[in-house]
Amino acid sequence: MDSGTQGTNLHRTRVTDPNLLELHGAYREFMRTRPWRELNGRNLLLFNNPDPELQACCVVMGHWGVEHGLSAYTGGLATDAFIRLALGDDGEQTQRVRSIAATTGHRSMVSGDELRRMHRLGIRYRGKNNYPVWFARDPGKATTKPTGDEEAAMLVGWLRAAVDAALEIGAGNLRTVTMGLLDSDDRSFYPIECVRLPDGSWRYTATTLITTKQTGGRA
Repeated sequence: MDSGTQGTNLHRTRVTDPNLLELHGAYREFMRTRPWRELNGRNLLLFNNPDPELQACCVVMGHWGVEHGLSAYTGGLATDAFIRLALGDDGEQTQRVRSIAATTGHRSMVSGDELRRMHRLGIRYRGKNNYPVWFARDPGKATTKPTGDEEAAMLVGWLRAAVDAALEIGAGNLRTVTMGLLDSDDRSFYPIECVRLPDGSWRYTATTLITTKQTGGRA
């Protein structure tokens, strides 16, 4: 399974203009589609890759109206770390992986440099509270931004896969479980394995993951 990104190392460089445009385009498509109506915090989107650094476990935020966006852990420990966080056991394991997120926030949360680049590139948003805000954090370090074109491309792939998976669920082509607010089962997750096919389309496999305190196996 692949996020659509090639290469074995993430280059820590500034996101270039074409990739910044693509990132904003994917974010806008995500917000228009509102995939949080079909997906919630128990529907993990899993992206495997031969390179452990490019593996990811993503979740769509916004199903219960708190915060809209997409959050991801990357690396070989991504899925285990995310589940431990969801279960309230966020100790050392979650501190050993890189996390990346695209959320919606106030214009003041966007750096002056990016605002100037957005203006130059013709990227506009209506309302001061509807701006995309990118977050990234390395283990043991302060919050930063996505660090280059490869990481931006990964975020684009995750956003678009979330949109596509939600559309497939809405059309009845993909069946998974969306847990309700009052559901008492707090140990079950419903991952969707996302595979990028050679023609650029996606294939999804919905599964069930029942955990224990040590993060158990799939049912």
